[in-house]
Amino acid sequence: MAGRKVAVVGAGMTKFMHRALETPKELAWLAAKPALDSAEMKLNQIDCVVVGSAPDAFDGLHMKGEYLSDGCGAWKKPYLRCYVGGGTGVYAVAQAWFHVASRLFDTALVICEEKMSSCLPHPQAAFLTIFDHITEQPLKPNLLWIFALEQNRYMQTYGIALKDMAAVSVKNKRNALDHPAAQLGAKLTVEDVLASEIMAWPVHRLMVSPTSDGAVAVVLAEEETARRISDTPVWIQGVGWCLDTTYWTNRDLAYPGLMKICELFWQLRGEAGKRQVPGKAERGVAQAWGDLMQVGTVVVMGTREPV
Repeated sequence: MAGRKVAVVGAGMTKFMHRALETPKELAWLAAKPALDSAEMKLNQIDCVVVGSAPDAFDGLHMKGEYLSDGCGAWKKPYLRCYVGGGTGVYAVAQAWFHVASRLFDTALVICEEKMSSCLPHPQAAFLTIFDHITEQPLKPNLLWIFALEQNRYMQTYGIALKDMAAVSVKNKRNALDHPAAQLGAKLTVEDVLASEIMAWPVHRLMVSPTSDGAVAVVLAEEETARRISDTPVWIQGVGWCLDTTYWTNRDLAYPGLMKICELFWQLRGEAGKRQVPGKAERGVAQAWGDLMQVGTVVVMGTREPV
């Protein structure tokens, strides 16, 4: 049975900040409420709720999915919590898409939340688990080491200059200037980024973000409901993601997630040329994160209806 057309019909977002006063479940609702309002929907019109949030250690809350459920509007509703590292924000949308496209539900509320500021010691210590416990963990590597290892490998393999990486920060912070929910909008130059403190070479301070608290939500609906709710539904054309080993030094950091995602779609469309797998490719999986280096979980959306 073919899947149904699915569209995004509403969206909401909290202000992102270094230390929010709201609890995690309050942040979740502050994103969910405007998403419902933008779709002119009530909570009783939502069939299921999907939540994306980092492992419990990041918020310092045991059974965080259960804790967040009522703040997400999931009381007495089918409820799913997922996380896949840096791709969680989009992977949650893909999970909700499955629910609606499969005809299991007609509508879904998707919420992604994180509040790391109140957890002490800093939860990035959890990332020790992705390094070898004998040869690497004694060095106490942290998130910045992860970024540095990946960025250096990527630059060396593809001949990318450090100024090109700095240009990504310039672009992202410039875009944030016009967004009311962004945390760190700034008008910078490549020179400003390269002059900032080196955190773990080649990563500079202005290339990374601080600890952030916030939440985002979207409402998904099947075709008939979407047309009734919105004059301009944003159709989900397809989804894809790439999952790799959690052990950081066991993966090829020079092979960006974008390439994996492209390969996934080429294989499914029969356009991979000599690399095409034998037979008819019907499904695939993928995941990653980053900007130039990795794109992460991917949901393809557009205003044109999917065929």
